[in-house]
Amino acid sequence: MENTKLIILIKSLDQYEIRQFKDFINSPAFNKKKILPKLFDELKKYYPDFNDLRSNEKQLYSRLYPGETFDYFKLKNALSDLYNLGKEFLSFLKYKKTCR
Repeated sequence: MENTKLIILIKSLDQYEIRQFKDFINSPAFNKKKILPKLFDELKKYYPDFNDLRSNEKQLYSRLYPGETFDYFKLKNALSDLYNLGKEFLSFLKYKKTCR
């Protein structure tokens, strides 16, 4: 999981952009899924190097979905949704910079 598109995207952000991305994820104008802010907060704990993330996938899942048995595809879908939101965020940043 260390070299996924999502992790590469998050690694490319600086501290200020990380805070902006968190605000973006928490905004109901951009995100309607309640699990994505939780997922981002859990992933942010591994920022900036994301060491040992692969070995903690089951722990990550149990923090996101307490009491449920591990479902790889459910976690993968949430990660994919967060990645897509990340791409929207990068587009939003580019738009903001061009409008100034």
